[in-house]
Amino acid sequence: MDVFGPDLDSVDQRVGDWQSMLEERARRAADLAAQTQDLAVEASVLRGLVTATVDQNGQLVALKLHERVRELPADRIASAVIEATRAARNALGEHVRQLSVEAGFGDEQ
Repeated sequence: MDVFGPDLDSVDQRVGDWQSMLEERARRAADLAAQTQDLAVEASVLRGLVTATVDQNGQLVALKLHERVRELPADRIASAVIEATRAARNALGEHVRQLSVEAGFGDEQ
């Protein structure tokens, strides 16, 4: 006589289901990490006079200044660089959030 009866089979099935679910989540997490590994996002301000590019960590990795930017005062250029960098970071966050949702993590709020 089996002391544990059919309940042991049910527990074994639940453990197997749980393991499969965790393996699938790990695979999706690895896919997401691969998608974001070399990610770079750019944003422009002042009608394209200043463009900032940030990497997957939000660090500024490139800055493009159009020739016409020379016509602006230095403090306006500095503000535009900060503004473009913030916009690129915001776009990066939104892009990563969307990738996460598509991978089945988080929600679409």
